[in-house]
Amino acid sequence: MEGFFNPFLRPIPTSIAQDHHSYDSIDDAITPTCRICYQYCLYPIELPCRHKFCFMCIKGQVLAHNLRHCPLCRVVFPMSVINYPVPIVSHEIVFQPNVTNTRRWYYESRSGGWWQYDRITMSKVEEAYNNRQREPCIPLRIAGIMYQIDFNRMIQYRSGYSHIFRRITFGPVTNVKGIAGILFHDQETFEGANRVVPPPQIFRL
Repeated sequence: MEGFFNPFLRPIPTSIAQDHHSYDSIDDAITPTCRICYQYCLYPIELPCRHKFCFMCIKGQVLAHNLRHCPLCRVVFPMSVINYPVPIVSHEIVFQPNVTNTRRWYYESRSGGWWQYDRITMSKVEEAYNNRQREPCIPLRIAGIMYQIDFNRMIQYRSGYSHIFRRITFGPVTNVKGIAGILFHDQETFEGANRVVPPPQIFRL
């Protein structure tokens, strides 16, 4: 549509264009390129229209902008895409115990248990934690929404809503449900998956 402005489609920076294959490359069959962030998809999902995006990019479009249509063809998709995401690269969503020296970060699920942060957000949280003596509370955009990460209280809350928050922690923890809202595809096999969990842990001051 000539003259239509879509805020989710922007020119591809030269550095990204050089570092990534084009969207139509043969590699898209394995790891598609997201047309929102223009990088290889992180936890890619496929919309009913068959277009593929990073799960966090589509989740951000819905949560931050209340837009529930494909950024490319504008076909509306059901909310189940966000509430019950099914990644097309399942090996990314596999439970792995904390057996390395890499610290993993988690935020509390509304229904009990913990969600692991996505890889990009987790690296930013870890970097901020290492600098917490200088900045104990930092802003961080997650899925298009600005949050505050408070390391003194070990909580996360939406900017401007400090009275509603979730706890955060780093591993190892039990009852890890998945990554950033995506259930582990083999969830029933890992320790703690069927553990009875407490009621939702959303706290109000």
